[in-house]
Amino acid sequence: MGKGKKKGKDVPKKNTQKIVEDKTFGLKNKNKSKKVQKYIQQVNNQAKGQRNTQAFAEAQAKRRKAEREAKKQAEKEMFALLGDAYQPKKKDMSKKSRAKLKEKEKAEKEKAAAKKKEQQERDFSIPIVTLKDVFQLDSKVVVERVCGIMEHKDNLASKTHDGQPCIFIRISDGSTLKPFPVMIVGETPTTFELKVDTAVDIRGAVAMVRGDKVVLELTKENNATITGCSPELTEHILEIKKTNDEIRAQGGIPIEQLIEEQRAALDTSKLTPVTKERFFAWKEKKKKAQEAEWEEKRKAAAKKGGKGLNVLSGRALFAYDASLFKDDDAALDNREYDEDEQKKGSETKKTDVLPNKEAIDNVTEELQENLYLDGDDDLDDLDDLED
Repeated sequence: MGKGKKKGKDVPKKNTQKIVEDKTFGLKNKNKSKKVQKYIQQVNNQAKGQRNTQAFAEAQAKRRKAEREAKKQAEKEMFALLGDAYQPKKKDMSKKSRAKLKEKEKAEKEKAAAKKKEQQERDFSIPIVTLKDVFQLDSKVVVERVCGIMEHKDNLASKTHDGQPCIFIRISDGSTLKPFPVMIVGETPTTFELKVDTAVDIRGAVAMVRGDKVVLELTKENNATITGCSPELTEHILEIKKTNDEIRAQGGIPIEQLIEEQRAALDTSKLTPVTKERFFAWKEKKKKAQEAEWEEKRKAAAKKGGKGLNVLSGRALFAYDASLFKDDDAALDNREYDEDEQKKGSETKKTDVLPNKEAIDNVTEELQENLYLDGDDDLDDLDDLED
C-alpha cells in the first residue's frame, strides 16, 4: 500500500450518470408520470451522495427543537417584560388545522357546559329544608337535605353512647336565632377537613330530639353525607342567610306576607274554585263529620256507664242537645237584654254631660271660701310667723 493512501480509497468510483441509467433502465413514462419522476429524483440524489440518512434526520430534528426552545425563551422574556400586553404572533394554520382546533374548542365547551349542568342539578334539584323547620320537629325524622354556613367546629373529639368517635359543628342559614348543632359520627377534628365559614351541604341526616333541643346526626349507617358547596350554591346560601338576618332584625315576616307567599306557591291548576254552593256543602259535610266524632266519643264513654256526655265539651254538648241547657227564670231574653243595655247607656250619657260655665264658677267660689275656715284669722297667723 503506497504512502498517503487510505484503506478503501483504492476502489474505483462508478460514474454517477451510469448508476442512474442502470437503476432507471426500462422505466416507462419518464417524462409524464410524476411517480416515476420522483423515483428517478431519489435515485439521482442517492447517486450524488446527498445526506438523507438517519443521522442527518436526527440532526435536523435537534436543530428544529433548538429553534423552538429559543423561540419559547424569547416569548417568555417578552412576556416578563411587557406582561399581559404582549401577544405572540400566532402561526398561520392550514384550513384542516383550524377545523380541528375549532372542533377541539367546541368539544371542550360542551364538556364544560355538561359539567356545569350536572353541578346545577346536584345543587338545586333537591329542595333545601330550612333549619327552622328542622327545629320545630318533635320526633325522629330523616331530613333529606339542609344547607348552611359552618360557624363553629369543636377542637376536641367526643364519643357517642356506644363509644364511637364524633365531632360537633354548628351551622346557620339565618332562619334560626342561634346556629344549629350537628353531630358527625365517625369523624374527629383531625379527620374532618372542612373549615369554619365554609358552606356545607348535608344530606340524609337524622333529626334527633334530645330534651328541648333538636340535633342533626350524621352516621354511615344512614348513608348521610356532608360536603362543601360549589361557588354557585355558596353564593345562594349566603344570599338566603343575609335576607333572613335582615328580616329577623326587622321583627320577622308579617303573617300577611307569609300567607301570600304560601298562596302564590300553590298550583292553581289543581285547586277547586270556591262557590257559595260548594262552601255550604263543605260546611255541612264538616258538621256531620264533627257530630259523628262526638257521637263516637259519647258511645265509647257510655259503655263505661252513664250517658257518656261528660266527654264532650260545652260547645259540643250544646250542639249535640241544646235542650239540656235551661236559663234561670230571672234571666233576660235577647230582646230584654238589649233594651236594658240601651237604657243603661242613655243614663250614662246623661251623667257624662259636661257642666256649663255658671256651674263651674259656683264650684270654684265655694272652693275658695273653704280654703280658710276662720276667715282672716289664718292670714293674721301667717303675718305673726313672718315677724
